[in-house]
Amino acid sequence: MNDLIISSVITKCHKSTISETLKRWGRLADSEVDQLLQNRSTKAEIAEKVATLSEENGLHADIVGDLELTYMQLHSNRKSWKVFRLDGSSDNDLNLDPRTLRSRLVSAVEMNWRNGRVYGNMNMFAGAVWLRLHFGSSPLQQQQKKGPRPRAYNPNNSVFLVAFPNSPYVIVNRTGIRLTRIVSQAVKQVFGASGLKDIQLSGRHLMSLADIVHKKSNETMSSAYRDQETMENPLCVGQKRKETELKEPGEVEGIVDDNRKFKRSRRESLVANFGASSRPILEKLEYKFNVQFRGKPTTDLKCQATIEIKGKSILDGFCQLADAGYVKFPLPKHLTTITSNARNSFTIEDKKKN
Repeated sequence: MNDLIISSVITKCHKSTISETLKRWGRLADSEVDQLLQNRSTKAEIAEKVATLSEENGLHADIVGDLELTYMQLHSNRKSWKVFRLDGSSDNDLNLDPRTLRSRLVSAVEMNWRNGRVYGNMNMFAGAVWLRLHFGSSPLQQQQKKGPRPRAYNPNNSVFLVAFPNSPYVIVNRTGIRLTRIVSQAVKQVFGASGLKDIQLSGRHLMSLADIVHKKSNETMSSAYRDQETMENPLCVGQKRKETELKEPGEVEGIVDDNRKFKRSRRESLVANFGASSRPILEKLEYKFNVQFRGKPTTDLKCQATIEIKGKSILDGFCQLADAGYVKFPLPKHLTTITSNARNSFTIEDKKKN
């Protein structure tokens, strides 16, 4: 299975990031990594050489699994993530030793996974605890299963969790229904929680998700994760985006702008709700409408629809449109509360009559 994990990781890396990923893994000497990449080798050839070195160094599946976890830390935007809130956990439960957390989590998921072994990996990154759970298939299952045999290693069976010390929030990558259920049960059990709530906040920019939920409850933790992730992830340098700043309405000599006061008020409203720059990155807003039909003829039918707004950075795009005057003010609540309520999925319903 080791060669399959290595091949999967190397293949998914951009060639310019292979060196940094392998060095961050820390199981090969820097000189060995540099030598691997000296020649114009293909990714398949590099993966084969890394697998050979790993075998020579006696690296078992648990250690090789660390490579997949390292890859995900440096390339977290390759997956979509969801934020969950732990309800009913004590401060002691939320501040578990990372090694204890890994051990208990693996034991808990194994109770509900009968198909084979569960591999668990853990390390710290940007002040957060990162965990990898890989749900393997047993050799016996591979022999007995009818139809296509389960692969010895399936990257889709790896689930990644990000937890923060003293924080009730856990971020998990999107995965299949069965694995989601098993992991959710295990997380509740390990953290002593009465519930694990999907707060309807998701996206690919994990740093922004952590920023949003922790800014709501703990400003220090929010900035600490953002700053540390930037320092510890060498690939962040290539991922930096151009910050979109809202411009103060200026004065032009000889021209009186009657709308200048309104433009300034509009800008102040946007800054108050979304910030002047460095807004969190969200790629999607989802609105589910379940309201009474108000057209003619009169009917008791409900209007039900789901609208998705997608883009590289929804909040930046919205602020640019609003700043240019394409959005009406005052802004509706379901827009101004995106970051303060820590969610990007909303259900809009009729107000209930008393």
